[in-house]
Amino acid sequence: MKKLGSSLRTASTVHVWAVIACGLLWTAAAPAAQPDLGHGPPPMSVEMLQIQPVERTPVTGDVVHYLYDFKVGPGEYDRIQVHRMVRETKNHRPIKTTDGLLLVPGAPNSFESIFMTPSVSAVPDWDRSVAVFLAQHDFDVWGITFGWALVPIETTDFGFMEGWGVDRDARDTEIALTLARVVRTRTGQGPGPLHLLGFSYGVNIAAAVAGAESQWPPRLRNVKGLIPLDNAIQLPEGHALQVMACNDLFGYILPSLEGGIFQDDFSFLPLMGEWAIAEPDGVSPIFDWLTNYDATTFLGIVGGFLAGTLDPLATYTEPDLWVDALRITPPYRTMQVIFDVTAPRCGDPNYDPAYDDHLGDIALPVLYIASAGGGEGEIGSYAWYQTASEDITYLMVEGDQGGFAHGDLFLARDAPDWVWQPIVDWLLSH
Repeated sequence: MKKLGSSLRTASTVHVWAVIACGLLWTAAAPAAQPDLGHGPPPMSVEMLQIQPVERTPVTGDVVHYLYDFKVGPGEYDRIQVHRMVRETKNHRPIKTTDGLLLVPGAPNSFESIFMTPSVSAVPDWDRSVAVFLAQHDFDVWGITFGWALVPIETTDFGFMEGWGVDRDARDTEIALTLARVVRTRTGQGPGPLHLLGFSYGVNIAAAVAGAESQWPPRLRNVKGLIPLDNAIQLPEGHALQVMACNDLFGYILPSLEGGIFQDDFSFLPLMGEWAIAEPDGVSPIFDWLTNYDATTFLGIVGGFLAGTLDPLATYTEPDLWVDALRITPPYRTMQVIFDVTAPRCGDPNYDPAYDDHLGDIALPVLYIASAGGGEGEIGSYAWYQTASEDITYLMVEGDQGGFAHGDLFLARDAPDWVWQPIVDWLLSH
């Protein structure tokens, strides 16, 4: 099995795992070896146990957003952000929630750009944020923003991104899950495992995390249920998308990595959002037959992110909201991530990342949600029927005008009815 650059390197940490009958507690011990998710969760540092949020922001009603900033290595960009959205009875006193879950965004996405867009856009009310919606239904909502999503647009040297792939993001997701359990224990929510929701690239992370945890003793596992949304992490032999994946793999991904190109540049997306605000009627540098403003909607539709019509330009998601979402889209993801998500879809045994090796051992309950008007639809469910789960629920989101697309699952006007309420119902039943 050939594996390009995937790594689980971390800074020096202190092993603190111990589970006792009364709950989940951590006690310091000698410095641990470098972690491997095949053997157990990453060792937790003393900083993990003492971490406090860097921001606490009241959002709407009694819902509050907490932001944690956490170093995961020695480098400048070796950090993640962890989010918590929860109702409170008073300052720093969360309610006794029904359950907890962690949301993993796509690539390139941050937590805010897909799960918390009202924080950067005046278009939707706060109940149009899935994180707030779930919190208002008495769930303890956590999320992660990966290190590559925090790299500023002016960056020019990307050598630090070498090897930053699914393994690294899965490790960081385990750190976020453990942090959530530490804080939930401290604030009276209990130490139990959480559900894991992954959107788009987050589906790959959910599979990597749950697959690794299937090899651990049950007492160490952080995840008890999976909600993957709209991504095909594996394909049946001969599927049309397999040819496309192989073309991408050999056409530009492998040559890029071998040529020392470690970033996948999406900086035009936030720029398009900025142009649409600054010069909405100006000629788009990307689509020169359209204005800057119309170019954003056109891109969303032809890219499969928004369902709608090209003439006239109309979508389930308000164009102004889409513009605001583009403006805060992270400018870069990593080429290693692109390799890791593309290689399993191609199926070439010479280029086979290990993170999905234990997909067949996953026995957790699964709610798979697909978009009917974009994204990867029904084929995304294929991988989950290869698991050992005996509890799989499949939801195709049609909408009422021909099918939601990929981004509509979290941005559309009717997403709370078509997508988020079914998630609440499934969580309550599990």
